[in-house]
Amino acid sequence: MDSKDLAQYIQATDSISKPWLLVKMRLKKLQENKATLSQSEFLRELEEIH
Repeated sequence: MDSKDLAQYIQATDSISKPWLLVKMRLKKLQENKATLSQSEFLRELEEIH
């Protein structure tokens, strides 16, 4: 499941109030964009999610 599928699931199930799903979506987006980020940007984004 990619971030787009996860976003559609969250929207379809009205799960916007479930923070763990939002964190999972942010982590999935970060994973998908890892190749375009420098290591320091990746770590900064990961720390922000944490």
